Parts: sequence; structure tokens; C-alpha cells
Amino acid sequence: MVELVCDITNENFDYPIENEIKILVNFGEEYDDSNEDVITIPTSDHAFNIAHLIYENVMLSIPMKKISPNISDEDLKILEQFSPKDIEETEEEEHESDPRWDALRKLRDNN
Repeated sequence: MVELVCDITNENFDYPIENEIKILVNFGEEYDDSNEDVITIPTSDHAFNIAHLIYENVMLSIPMKKISPNISDEDLKILEQFSPKDIEETEEEEHESDPRWDALRKLRDNN
């Protein structure tokens, strides 16, 4: 479980993470982690710290949008009032009014 903050309500909530890490650790001449699935540690080492691997795995498992499962319909209605109706249309309107974007579109369309 990871405690996250909801992007909408700013309330903390628990987010379950289930993942597997499959890494082979070999003994060799020197430390080498150039292959993401195989890590070589010197033969003189007797232990390997996996904390950083677990941290990376957990961080990559957290979603970009953190929305609490307990968010109410009331919160969504309030959010809908303050958000643009169609973000794509708003972006297109901004780009159409700028002549630099038109010139770039012409270059793209000619290829």
C-alpha cells in the first residue's frame, strides 16, 4: 500500500500496488548494471541492497492521475463547473490563431 494525495480533493487515500521484480544477480569481476534484467556484483561482496530497485518499481506503479476511489459525485460536479468543456477544442482554437502554427502545419502536411 502507498498513501497518495487525491488530485481533486487533496485528501489522502491508500493505493494498493502489486508488482513483480525479476532480476538475476550474478557474481563477476566488477559491478555492472548495464542490462536491466541482470546485475553483476563483485565476488568480494556478500550482500546486495535491493531497496533502490523496489523504490523504482513502486514509483513506476503510481498512476499519473491520483484520484481517490472515495470521491463523491458532488466533488465531480463542482470540478466540472470549473473545467473547460472540451480541452481539445480550446487547444485547437489557440493554435489556429497563431500564424507560426499554421506555417508548421504546412511543413508537416507537405511531407
